[in-house]
Amino acid sequence: MYTNQEDQYAFPVLDGELDTVVAFSVGDASVQVSNCGYDVNLDINVDTRLITIGHEPERE
Repeated sequence: MYTNQEDQYAFPVLDGELDTVVAFSVGDASVQVSNCGYDVNLDINVDTRLITIGHEPERE
């Protein structure tokens, strides 16, 4: 996971080929997903500020 240089509360999650898996930003009481490149299972807990991505990568 990397931080966005323009917005310290925006984060992309990249795969091994540097493709975006999911991009999101975090507010005080919300999470906004702006891009989702895969079928990911997101579990977002705003109270604890924990985002769990339930996706197993495909093995080649």
